[in-house]
Amino acid sequence: MRNRGDTAGGRAQPPGLGVQLKFFCERVGISISVLESRLQLPKGALKQHLSDDDGGVEPGLAGVLRISFPELDWVPGSPTFPGDGWRPRIDPGGALEDEPRTDTERRLLKICRRVLRNDQVGVDDDYEAVGGTSLHSRTILTSIYDVFDVRLPPEIVASARTIAELAVIVDRSQEAEQTVILWAKDAEE
Repeated sequence: MRNRGDTAGGRAQPPGLGVQLKFFCERVGISISVLESRLQLPKGALKQHLSDDDGGVEPGLAGVLRISFPELDWVPGSPTFPGDGWRPRIDPGGALEDEPRTDTERRLLKICRRVLRNDQVGVDDDYEAVGGTSLHSRTILTSIYDVFDVRLPPEIVASARTIAELAVIVDRSQEAEQTVILWAKDAEE
């Protein structure tokens, strides 16, 4: 097993794929499950690689990562490891799929991260996969009412598996409420 400091022919060997994948997800701010989703891999497909510390990286997976993340300057499997100081440099206009796309997603993400006590939760993460329970759902629904002034039934969080799906429901609920209020005002005049 080689460490980052070991050399072969005077060149430092990159850490194993498992270390690189964990490092990448941590720095980019996505979970392994979101990475699998973006790569269109079955759920749990990368799990076997997470304990890989031998320094070998499958060329096929490295190529798929480069194609899937063209906006980043480094991906696992690159010939060199950028080191612990690496921060993703994203091209202008490039956005990671797991970043909030709307204000509703941004506010719901903040709520869910606080309730779940997990700053790695992304908008496309499966609620149960990141540790969401029915008790968390109640707290989230209370926060949704406080922040958005929308009452949702408890089944909503169960049917909306991701923050992105929940954001659509919250937005539609707000639009429906506004439509009813506007229509009622028009009818009185």
